[in-house]
Amino acid sequence: MKKNLLNMKSFILLLFVALLWSCNSDDNEPKNNNSILINGESINIVSASILGVAMDGSGHAGITLTSGDQTEAKILTMDVSYAGDNVVVGEYSFPSDNGATEMNDWLTNYTIQSGNSFETEHLESGAITVIDNGNDNYTIDMDLIMDGGTVIKGSYTGDFQVMFNNG
Repeated sequence: MKKNLLNMKSFILLLFVALLWSCNSDDNEPKNNNSILINGESINIVSASILGVAMDGSGHAGITLTSGDQTEAKILTMDVSYAGDNVVVGEYSFPSDNGATEMNDWLTNYTIQSGNSFETEHLESGAITVIDNGNDNYTIDMDLIMDGGTVIKGSYTGDFQVMFNNG
């Protein structure tokens, strides 16, 4: 009887440690909030990045959100002016509206890659707001219309891979 009680206590202790370990790993998972709709259909973002390149105080930053699975990738890149100061927060639009910084319409694009084929649309009009939440966590609010008619609306908050190259 004592042996069974000892085994039961050991089992409960092991279970408790496993539960604590599990909770700890959940705390380290990237936190995100995704409500992006493309033509009214919700998409799941699997990767988010910001790449800024500037020389002599002038350049571009590409904010890229990627959705996909093993057969298809959907990639949205929003290009904004970047001064080489590691800051991309603010309001951006094309055409420039209400004091917002102008987005680059050609470098802002939405691409669907399926197998060996891909289709790309460029920005026709729209606006985004970029908020830095700290620790490479950003919120991107967007309302975009692409030149092929695709409508992209919503918000994404999450951890981004961030790299700035300032020459």
